[in-house]
Amino acid sequence: MAERLVSEGLAAAPDEVSRAWLLVARGSSARLWRGSEPFGQGKLPDPVPIEERIADAERALAVGEAGGLADLVTAARYALGVLYGMAGRYGEVLALSRRKLGELERAGSRIEQADVMRMASVHIITISAGFKEGLELARRAHALSEGTNPHQLMHATLALITALYHLGRWRELWPIVEQHVAAFEQEPAVWSQFCRDGPVIGATVLAQTGDLERARALAAMVGDPMAELDSASAWQGWFAIVSGDPDTARRISEDKALHRRLYGPQHALVLLEALVALEDWRAVDQLLPAARASVTGNALLALFCDRAEGLGHARGGRLPQARRALRRALAGFDRLGVPFEAARTREHLAALEPAGTARPLLQAALSTYERLGAVPRQQALRVALTRRDPR
Repeated sequence: MAERLVSEGLAAAPDEVSRAWLLVARGSSARLWRGSEPFGQGKLPDPVPIEERIADAERALAVGEAGGLADLVTAARYALGVLYGMAGRYGEVLALSRRKLGELERAGSRIEQADVMRMASVHIITISAGFKEGLELARRAHALSEGTNPHQLMHATLALITALYHLGRWRELWPIVEQHVAAFEQEPAVWSQFCRDGPVIGATVLAQTGDLERARALAAMVGDPMAELDSASAWQGWFAIVSGDPDTARRISEDKALHRRLYGPQHALVLLEALVALEDWRAVDQLLPAARASVTGNALLALFCDRAEGLGHARGGRLPQARRALRRALAGFDRLGVPFEAARTREHLAALEPAGTARPLLQAALSTYERLGAVPRQQALRVALTRRDPR
C-alpha cells in the first residue's frame, strides 16, 4: 500500500522538493520487506533492488543539501544510514555518522544533538571497534538525554552500556543499567533493540560475574527470545551463550547471520561463538568465509574469526597454525582494549603452550578476571593453575 501510494505520487511529477520527500519515503520502504528489517515487519522479499532505493535517498539528499532544507537532509540521511547498513556498505554508514558529527552545531534541539552523538557512538563502537571514542560520545549523548523522555534516555544509556561492557569497566555499568531499566519499566512494550538490549547486557555481566539467577530475571524483562525468534537481538543470543545455552544462541542468530543483513555481522559473531561452544567444527568451517566477509560491519568479528580458526586448527592437531591464529586474535583484543575476550584468548593459547610459557598467560588472564569480577572464570582458572603446578 505504502509503495503504491509513493509510486502514484512520483508519477504525478510534483515539484522537486515534494518529489525528493517521496524518494525518501520510497527508500525507507525497504524496511517493510523481509530481509531488511530485523523486527519481522515484512514477510516477502523486497521487489526493489536495495541499490535502487539507495539511489532514491541519495537524490533526495542532494536536493535537500542544494536547497538548504534541513528537515529533508535529516530524513534523507537517516534513510541512507539504514539503507547502507542493509546493503553491507558499512564504511558509508560510518562516514555518514562522522559527517553528521561535523555539523553538530546545526542540530536544533538537545534530543537531535543527542541522537547524532548516540548513533555516531553506536557506529564507531560496532563498525570500527573504537570503544574509547564511542564512550566519550555516548557520555555526551547521555548528558543531553537526561530529563527528556524514557525512550530517548534508553537510546543514550544503551550506547554507554555497550562501550563500558567492551572496555571491561563493568563496575561502572550498574548505575547506567539501573537508569536504563527504570526507563524500560515505563515503556516495556517498546520494540527498539536500542531499548530492549539494556537489560540483556546487564544480565550478561551478571552471568559473567556469577549471579545467574539475577541475570536470568533481568534478561526476562524483555521476554523469551524463543517466543519472538524473529525479533530476538544479537545480545540476547550472546546472553544465551554466557548463561550456558549456545543452542538457543544458534537458533536466534543463524538465519539473521546468513540472510538478514542489517545486523548480520553482529549475529555472525554470536553464531560463530555458539558453534564453537557446541564444538560443531564442521559448521564453524562452513561459517568462517561468510563471517570474514562481514567484518567490515563489526571489527570485533574479525578477531572472533581468528580465535575460532585457531581453535579449529587445535582441534585438528595443527598446532603451529592454531598458535598463529590465536596470537592474532589476542593481539587484536589487546590493541582494541577488550580485556575479557583477551583473557579468554590467553586461556586458549595457554592450552597449546609448554608450562613455562603457559603459566604467565594464565596468570595474566586470572588478573583480568579478578579486576572484572568474573568469578566463574577465576575459579576455573585457579583449578587449571593448580593442576599445572600442584605446589
